Amino acid sequence: MNVKKYVCLVLLFGGLLFSAVLIFLNLGNGSIDLWDESITAGRSLYVYNTHSLINLEVNGEITPRKPPLIYVLNAVSFSIFGINEFGLRFPSALFGLLCFCMLVIGAYRISGITWASPAPWLLAGSSILINASREALTDTVFVCGFLCASLAVLFELMEENHNGKKWRWFYASGVFVVLFGKGPVGLFLILYALFFLFFIDRRLALKYLIPSIAACVPLAIWMLMQSHAFPDFLRVFIKEEYLERMNYKSDFLSDHISHPLWYFNRLWPLFKFVGYSSLILPVISLFMMKSPEYVKDRKRILFLFGIVVTYLLFISIVAHKQSRYILPLFPIFVLLFLFSAQFLFSLIQQKTLHHAMGLAFAVFIIAGLHTTYSGYEFIPDYQPDQKAISLKVSQYAEGMLPVYTDIKRLATTMHFYLKRPVFVVSDFRDISAGNYVYVSKEPLYNSAEYKGYYISVVRK
Repeated sequence: MNVKKYVCLVLLFGGLLFSAVLIFLNLGNGSIDLWDESITAGRSLYVYNTHSLINLEVNGEITPRKPPLIYVLNAVSFSIFGINEFGLRFPSALFGLLCFCMLVIGAYRISGITWASPAPWLLAGSSILINASREALTDTVFVCGFLCASLAVLFELMEENHNGKKWRWFYASGVFVVLFGKGPVGLFLILYALFFLFFIDRRLALKYLIPSIAACVPLAIWMLMQSHAFPDFLRVFIKEEYLERMNYKSDFLSDHISHPLWYFNRLWPLFKFVGYSSLILPVISLFMMKSPEYVKDRKRILFLFGIVVTYLLFISIVAHKQSRYILPLFPIFVLLFLFSAQFLFSLIQQKTLHHAMGLAFAVFIIAGLHTTYSGYEFIPDYQPDQKAISLKVSQYAEGMLPVYTDIKRLATTMHFYLKRPVFVVSDFRDISAGNYVYVSKEPLYNSAEYKGYYISVVRK
């Protein structure tokens, strides 16, 4: 093995190891996030306790707003690691690490070890992906499935006769993960892939039609079963969860709504040089790929660049904007950056410019890692006060005394730590039970203050 290849292998596996450390460090310590993570915890507990994928509940309230894939995986994780923060976050962290692994596989298969070696280091500069991997959310499932489906099409485009049936079913697997993990937003990927393939090779587009339909079947079956069990499901799942976000109005998000280029502005704080370079370098490369020998290179860059542009336009139109919505594009950005840089590098003959490009890579990686370091939570401890109050309540609620609170968001967190329902009421005087534990921020008789909350053991 020559020295250059050895160095590249060390960089590649070092980058994967570094990413794994960033994602899994202290993963089970701290406390769960107040809202999104506690809702995921509630649905996962429901699947774990009932073995049902229908009428997913959070603390006794039916909330069929997301497909059940991540909750099923969390339930399996609970059975292995126990009902705790690590068991809750492990599937999300695993999918986050899989994003790095699949990125490396894709870059290596298409561009070789030299260009694959910086891939994990570039992606590690995405602090929002690292942080999302350390929370129990649906986002890393979405990103991983999105990347796998995109890579499958790229691998097919590399083959001469397009006989890669295995890649079509790999694509279908990725789309299934997106749809069954995140919901109908995954249809974007199907529509884009079919339209793109239709314009370059209609026969190939037809070959992808059956895998695309097959990927939709599990979600369609789940939706039919859920509609039968909960007649109002389609209104909640489609209208409220998806369509109403198109015209979302909120004082809290007014700056997002009023700025149509909000996501383009967020590329710098979220991904530093790589984000904007991934939009500029492909344009330069495509302009210079006029020779027939670059047909394959042009197809793969066009495919990835089209994903970036159309997806950015799609989420920019949606009024409800969050930084997490751009997550699926980060691995695509890295691939675009690497493929474009590889092509431009091949055109340059002067070694001085080669060294300059290598230095630019190093600067890009360091800038990205600095961003990740600045926003990194060494201990993912999001609501320590609510975890503390939950553990304190568990002492008072021995003997399975019912627990009530007038704070709905606190109830979802307490539900996970107490591992049983926590009832939400507007006033403790409305409760007809005999002895119970009541938690509020308002002082009550016979109550003890604990980190801003008042715990009362009420006896009637």
